[in-house]
Amino acid sequence: MRLLSAEVDRLAHPEEVPDAEALVTASVFGMSVGIKDKGRFRALIDAGHTPATSLRNPKTGMANIFVTAADIAAFHRRFVTMRTLSAETGRAIPGLRVQLKRAGVAVFSPDGQDFGHLYLRAEVEAALSR
Repeated sequence: MRLLSAEVDRLAHPEEVPDAEALVTASVFGMSVGIKDKGRFRALIDAGHTPATSLRNPKTGMANIFVTAADIAAFHRRFVTMRTLSAETGRAIPGLRVQLKRAGVAVFSPDGQDFGHLYLRAEVEAALSR
């Protein structure tokens, strides 16, 4: 008899293991919100700025980084990208960029790190409400 440790863990503690259908790889999620360089979203996770979940593939045993529904919600509470901002407001990206630039909203870049066109939601919402 052969048991996979991931299956044993899932059966022993089902409340701790996210539903596989609810998981999205971090790189796919990053691209879906407009962070096209896969390394930038992973760097955001590695720097501790947004949560993610590391799980092993039960077939290959290889670890991969996923985002759960809770991880995605946490990202959207803290950050916006031009793509998500356009979707939320119904406004075109070029006009949003101009408005943010005029308001002095800078991309999120702690310690000079480059995460792409990623903004703190609080700063963007304050600028758009002016």
